[in-house]
Amino acid sequence: MASPSEWESGFASDGPPAEGDNGLVSAVARRKGLVFVVLVFGLGLGFLYSLKAERKYQSTAQILIVKQETDLPLSSAEGEVNYENQLSTHMLLAKSPMIVEAAVKKHDLGKLPGFTGVANPVDVIVANLTTERGGGRAAPDPNVFEIRYKGRDPEECKVVLDAVIDSYQESLGSTYQSAGAQTVQLIEQAKDSLSKQLTDKEAAYRQFRKEAPLVHQSEDGRNLHLLRMSEIEQDRSEVMLEKSQTLAQIESVKQIKRSGGNPEALTLIIGDSKILRPSEEGRDPLQYRLYDAMIDERIALDQYGSDHPEVKKIQTTIQMLREQLGGQGIKRSGPIPSFLDLYLEALQQELQVADNKLNNLNELFESEHEAAKKLEDFEIHDDTLKADIDRTQELFDNVMQHLDAISLVKDFGGIRAEVIWSPAAGRQVQPNLMVVMSIATVFSLMAGILLAYLVDLADTRYRDPEEIRRQFGLPILGHIPVIERRVSRRQRKESKMTPAVCTFFQPSGRDAEAYRNIRTSLLFNRDGKNLKVLQVTSPSSGDGKSTLCANLAVTLAQSGKDVLLIDADMRHASAHSIFGAANDLGLSSVLNGECDPFDAMQSSEV
Repeated sequence: MASPSEWESGFASDGPPAEGDNGLVSAVARRKGLVFVVLVFGLGLGFLYSLKAERKYQSTAQILIVKQETDLPLSSAEGEVNYENQLSTHMLLAKSPMIVEAAVKKHDLGKLPGFTGVANPVDVIVANLTTERGGGRAAPDPNVFEIRYKGRDPEECKVVLDAVIDSYQESLGSTYQSAGAQTVQLIEQAKDSLSKQLTDKEAAYRQFRKEAPLVHQSEDGRNLHLLRMSEIEQDRSEVMLEKSQTLAQIESVKQIKRSGGNPEALTLIIGDSKILRPSEEGRDPLQYRLYDAMIDERIALDQYGSDHPEVKKIQTTIQMLREQLGGQGIKRSGPIPSFLDLYLEALQQELQVADNKLNNLNELFESEHEAAKKLEDFEIHDDTLKADIDRTQELFDNVMQHLDAISLVKDFGGIRAEVIWSPAAGRQVQPNLMVVMSIATVFSLMAGILLAYLVDLADTRYRDPEEIRRQFGLPILGHIPVIERRVSRRQRKESKMTPAVCTFFQPSGRDAEAYRNIRTSLLFNRDGKNLKVLQVTSPSSGDGKSTLCANLAVTLAQSGKDVLLIDADMRHASAHSIFGAANDLGLSSVLNGECDPFDAMQSSEV
């Protein structure tokens, strides 16, 4: 006989045991009747509430906010007022205690039946007044808002809303007329102040022009001192360039003098220089030729000496030029000076002249610079005064323009409220049957689902074989439904067995198929080939173990096996009655030694 552990291992599935669905969905599915009852009960309560609840009615009106424009600009310098904010302001104003109190006093709303016994009708009306921007999705930003009043009587709703709208329109007109008058007064004060400022600034500018020097400007409007500074700077650049060239020549002459005085180099240095030449203006050409001859004489003496024919020739030319000049011209006293010394001295004099020019130009530049700065300061101050006067004049003109525009519209205000949807008798808004029933449905379903879940948690019974498998950790061999014990009369007459043996009387029925599934599970598991003895038990009587054993024995016998069924229930033995066998000898007789086991065995009809 296989041990229980071997049987458990033999029937265990390959994977982990499947978890049953014990969640909310399965609980609601098992207790759907309870959920339905709670839902019906909740809907009934909701319908009863809609019948017994106090009726509330609501009257609605639509108001158009019209901003009265003129052709003249009325916007301030900072920009136009946000019109959307104006609409929000009017929505708050229409339901404000100030408007409601004026409506109650003017129209005697406190005498209406709905306010009987109410100490302060204003608070009640304000609490039941609502406003909302109109238009919806079709016009999301219209200049329209809706005002609603909710009360117990439909006619009173209309009366109260008419009174509030009338008070709102009256307050709106007086407010904007007063505001228009105050605006005119403020603008007139600003005009007087600006006029005085403009007069004072113009007088100050005239005084400044009297004290300021004459403004010197060129044709293109530029400062003449700045133009002169530009010309002086150009002259300074030229003088500095000449000075640089003279210094270079001095350095070259000194270098030639140190090297011994090469005549060719001296000729290249002199070139077209006019330093050693007399001025051509007012000078006789013979004198110019005499001067050049004297230079040639000095060069020839340095190069050839006094006895050279070339020197004699040049001296003869000099003598002839002097005779032609009648003894005038350049006379030499003393020894002939070195030409390099003469040329170097001339360059030094030219350098001194350049320095004097540069100093004079610097002094003139500084003088013009100071004059330009003073003139620029006066020009800046002049521009500042004129700009200040222009700004004041522009502001004054703007104020005058606003004053003229506001004077045209101050008598009829800038904002007008028109009723485009007049209040009608209130329609019922509370209780709303659709809303009440929807809320009742939601809460009833929630309560029913919660109750079903709690009841399902409190129920400890096994609801399906899977719960049993999870609880005990053992495999399920099969599931046997409730047996219908229906047997034909012919079968009853021909057999002594009870109808409980369905595998015998109805071998093709679903009950017999369930027993055959159990037989298959026993025989075809991995230990089924060693199956010799099978024990069936249960915790209490009446569980059906005798019926199971009888039908299982029949199915095993039908498969061609020899089966011995032993009823070991000593208190309530029933196998003999199921198979219609004698009860003279049995297990107790064998155990007591009264007979041999083979003598106690009985055959059945199977």
